[in-house]
Amino acid sequence: MRGKARKPAVSALCAALAAALLIFGSMLPTGKIAFSAVAGLATAAALIECGYLYAVLEFLVAAAMGFILAPSKAPAAMFCLLFGWYPVIKSLVEKLKSRAAEYVLKLAVILAVIGAFFVLARLGVGELSLPDTSKLAVAGAAIIGFFAYDFCFSGLIRVYVRRVRGRMK
Repeated sequence: MRGKARKPAVSALCAALAAALLIFGSMLPTGKIAFSAVAGLATAAALIECGYLYAVLEFLVAAAMGFILAPSKAPAAMFCLLFGWYPVIKSLVEKLKSRAAEYVLKLAVILAVIGAFFVLARLGVGELSLPDTSKLAVAGAAIIGFFAYDFCFSGLIRVYVRRVRGRMK
């Protein structure tokens, strides 16, 4: 693909892939978080291939399609809470020269997401629910899981850039 149509087309394909993953994840009894996280890779691909504007548009379209088409709204809600927009934020944060500032900002992001999750779960939005354990334990597990996700996500982005990107052109 060349010319003006390439970026919108690639972004639309990424949005369709993310929405399909959200729909598929909503049909399975388990794996809602995993499919939401994998759908975030589509946003990263749109960012790498097309830039920030098209990545944000891809996220918005995929989130809307996930909410409209998915039988269960939980994967789309998790995609909206973190996994859909995080690749854009991650890209901006990792441009900082200070590693300490990078980790502080990432911690601030996950703490804000945890707070939003607790509020939305309390309101019953998007079929999100709180586990019966302590909120502190849930927050601690979420922080550990987030940094593990961030580490693995960085590795997957490197694999994408080395192996897939060259074939996309």
